[in-house]
Amino acid sequence: MSLNTLLLAQKAKNIGDRSSNTEPSSNTENNSISPEKDARNSKSITSLSQNTDEPLMISLEYTVKQAERIYLVGISVETSLENDRHLNDIRSLWERQARENLFGDIPNDADNQIYIAYTDYNFGNNGSSFTVVMGRRVTNLDSIPAGFISLTIPEARYAVIEVSGNLEENVPRTWIEIEEKKLSRTYTTDLEVYDISPGDRAEVWVAID
Repeated sequence: MSLNTLLLAQKAKNIGDRSSNTEPSSNTENNSISPEKDARNSKSITSLSQNTDEPLMISLEYTVKQAERIYLVGISVETSLENDRHLNDIRSLWERQARENLFGDIPNDADNQIYIAYTDYNFGNNGSSFTVVMGRRVTNLDSIPAGFISLTIPEARYAVIEVSGNLEENVPRTWIEIEEKKLSRTYTTDLEVYDISPGDRAEVWVAID
């Protein structure tokens, strides 16, 4: 699968101005990431891989879903907007997944999907950073393969948008529409969920109040 998610850098400056007193924090520890943060001091950035000057062809329709706690097992990268570092880091996750078929043998997998989680957002005068986790959903965290991490996402309410067709274009454009519609977001952990087969369907989960 080619790169489907790059991040909307133009949001960072405005977000950083509003959260200049935010202290950097990280909840990654002992093969686990806990994304629970004070939403007042955490703002996200969104996805973009195409030219934003092009007209959008996405009509934002969503359903509201109350999701139970989610466990993910996979790989992660702590990244930032500085010098477009995030672009290379996310591309590397996709390329490694495709090259090594990383998620084929994860124990206790719950479905046949690949998840991308955006979490641990931190924007301030010292820079803009966040964590990206790519992996599979599992029923429990009893067995985490060597070299993988776990992410626990607390029960949350999401606006779920279905995306189909050319995901490389339509997923990023969906995120742009989300910004335009100004949903009541919590800015905790957001998700993209990709069907492994047939490979042309995805969902964007936006954490909301």
